[in-house]
Amino acid sequence: MQYLFAKLVLFFVVVALIPTTPALADDAADVKKAAEAVLAAYSAEDADAIARHFVVGAPNFGGDGRSGRPFDKGEFESAFAAGLDYDLTWRDLEVEVYENSAVTTAFMDGQIKMPDGNTVFGPWRNSATWVKQKGVWKVVHYHVSVVMPDIQGVQQLVSRYHQAWTDRELDTALSCIGDSYVRAIRGMEDTGHPTTWNGGYGARDQMRTWMETGFNDPEFSYSNDIEFLHTDINEQSGVVLTRETGSQANSRGSNEWNGMKNLWWVANIDGEWKIVGSLHNID
Repeated sequence: MQYLFAKLVLFFVVVALIPTTPALADDAADVKKAAEAVLAAYSAEDADAIARHFVVGAPNFGGDGRSGRPFDKGEFESAFAAGLDYDLTWRDLEVEVYENSAVTTAFMDGQIKMPDGNTVFGPWRNSATWVKQKGVWKVVHYHVSVVMPDIQGVQQLVSRYHQAWTDRELDTALSCIGDSYVRAIRGMEDTGHPTTWNGGYGARDQMRTWMETGFNDPEFSYSNDIEFLHTDINEQSGVVLTRETGSQANSRGSNEWNGMKNLWWVANIDGEWKIVGSLHNID
């Protein structure tokens, strides 16, 4: 028992004597510089410069979610010689330092040209774990994944716009539309060329007038059921194809639509999705 107690005392003494290395104020800046240097080396096709900031054999998860090949400078040299080309920049690069280790998170914007001639486009999400070895910050593990499109957010935008009509919410409806909204609609019975359709550029002001008049009409009513047929977007813009069935009425009369196909253009403006264009009754 005395022997066990002595071993425990010795253990705690040794632990107490282990020197600690507090994170320095400049460490976060140094890690950020190292991350910037890595992307610059990729763009310069400089395998030696890349290797200076990677532990040999550093594991990773690639853009497809599967484990990638461990870091190997020779493979980069061969790939660059075969035509691999990077054009990448960091966005929202954040650094957290924990003594002699650090974690970076960021988005990577740009594109990568593969040796087979195909080009893949960002953005990608990136996280990396770094350690400080002999004063140099090196990556020991990194993870890259594709940013998934905000399909749900875009579809909710289109739904919210229609719901605002049902609820007679003018401000909500207008908040869904971009300042430079373009709108065109083919008449219910008109099968002519699209250049004869109603609508035009700057339709947001026209929509405001229609909504103000309609929502103040005591006999106004609006209902619309949406089926989302196809949504194709990236981080900045895209299109949504819908099939819609509904009706509208006011003191002047009523109309209805059954299975009408509409095409909505959307754009990410200052961090918010907006409807910037639409084609109605496109069948």
